[in-house]
Amino acid sequence: MNTLISKSKETEEVLGSYKTGMTLPFNGIHEPGAYIFCRSGHLLRIPEAGIGPEHTPLMSVVAADSLMVTKIDDDPYISVTQARLLAANQDVAVNF
Repeated sequence: MNTLISKSKETEEVLGSYKTGMTLPFNGIHEPGAYIFCRSGHLLRIPEAGIGPEHTPLMSVVAADSLMVTKIDDDPYISVTQARLLAANQDVAVNF
């Protein structure tokens, strides 16, 4: 359950990794994967290039309340059919 902050093997710092099915705030995403917005059910694909140097998403979403997401897979390029199946297995409502 570890993820690397630095890609160089000499300076490996460990940061907790998110398991699939885990719900977290959008701004807490620090690794690539497929996520679903809890409130709307929209699929969110975060590729490795979408994570900034501070290990946060490069895009921001502004809302009055906290936007929660559920991680459904480590692969951001998962097919829509597979994403729906994984979401159903984790009892996450979808809107895609």
